[in-house]
Amino acid sequence: DGAACDSPPFTGRLWGDAAVMLAAGLLVLLCIPAGAVCWVFPALSRFELETSSLLSNSFRLALGHLPATFAMVLAAYGCVWLTAYLLFLPLLLLPALLALFCSLFIERVFKRYEQNVEPKE
Repeated sequence: DGAACDSPPFTGRLWGDAAVMLAAGLLVLLCIPAGAVCWVFPALSRFELETSSLLSNSFRLALGHLPATFAMVLAAYGCVWLTAYLLFLPLLLLPALLALFCSLFIERVFKRYEQNVEPKE
């Protein structure tokens, strides 16, 4: 008897709107670590930091500049998706375009932080 499966959460879609909300929340939460990865390498190239402070500062940058972080993560996801969808054809062009796009956000953010750093001799 399928009477137990006729209740509203199980009709139509697999789990209904709760699964969609859970997936959206999970994607937002995964955007923060992915965004921290987007900030690690630019911070490593600009500043001399230990590994722990580099990762800590990258998470702070990701949380402190959420719109820029979200744009960089979305652009990186788009480049990966396009490369997979178009069967590796844009592999030569997309990494350069992604780096150029991300540098627009990174330069603006780092300009504010580099004013407080004294150059080493």
